Amino acid sequence: MVDKTQPRLERTYTIPLRREILKVPRYKRAKKAVTAVKQFLSKHMKSEDVRIGSQLNEELWKHGIKNPPTKIRVIAIREKNIIRAEKEGATFKSLEAKKKSEVATGLKGKLQSMVQSTKEDKGKSIEELTGDIEEKVSTEVNLEQKEENSEVEKANSEEQKEENSEVEKANSEEQKEKVKEESNPKVKKESEVKEEAKEN
Repeated sequence: MVDKTQPRLERTYTIPLRREILKVPRYKRAKKAVTAVKQFLSKHMKSEDVRIGSQLNEELWKHGIKNPPTKIRVIAIREKNIIRAEKEGATFKSLEAKKKSEVATGLKGKLQSMVQSTKEDKGKSIEELTGDIEEKVSTEVNLEQKEENSEVEKANSEEQKEENSEVEKANSEEQKEKVKEESNPKVKKESEVKEEAKEN
């Protein structure tokens, strides 16, 4: 058929679609128009790999599945035995697919990060690796100690609150007794009664 060393070939065609779309029911006409474009280009450009551009596809489907255009102007380019077709006046996108630089998430992402970290670790000496491990262990120990200290502080603060509340209750009772004694001078103070009892 066609050699892979063929030069780049660019042509403009007006593709008649009326005869082809009338051969199928109304609800299949836009699909048939797409296949008719592919068949026409493979026949005239002498290659079987035909790729239709997005703007050409949108033009074929513009009026829905029942009403495709009866003819259409197309620019076709053949490179490396691949035919790319686009609507006249549209720009072509490059054949090479752009590499996606997405970061994998979940288990796959964790595994990839572990593999990368092990690759980075291979270049380090044993002393550096042991130092890294010691740092990680020391940070974990520090975190555990901080957690224990915070728990102890919480327990101490609760005990202090209980003691303070008991002291406040005792102080409030003493103040109440003083107020009673001041308001009733006839009533002897308990401390005086206690002193009299000791003397007797």
